[in-house]
Amino acid sequence: MAITPLALQTVMKYHLGSFNNTGVPIDDATIHEDVLSTNDGWGNAHSANVYRAIIRWTIKANGGVDKPWPSNWLKLNVIQLTARIL
Repeated sequence: MAITPLALQTVMKYHLGSFNNTGVPIDDATIHEDVLSTNDGWGNAHSANVYRAIIRWTIKANGGVDKPWPSNWLKLNVIQLTARIL
C-alpha cells in the first residue's frame, strides 16, 4: 500500500524542520521556499535538492509512484505539494 497523504505531510514537516534555520513555523501551510534554498550548499547538494530526494525516496520506499514534481514546487505549501506528487 502506498504512503497516505497525511503520512507524507508528516514526513515533509519533519524534514522541513531539519532544514529550518529561518525560524519559520513548520505546519501544513509552510511554503517550501520559506525554508529551503537552492543556494545554501555545494553544487547541486543544496537543501532543496536534498529535501526533494528524501521525499521522493520516502514515496518510493512506501510503495508509491515517483511522479514528476511541478517546476514551481518551492512556491507550494506542504498540502499543495502533497496533492501534486501523490
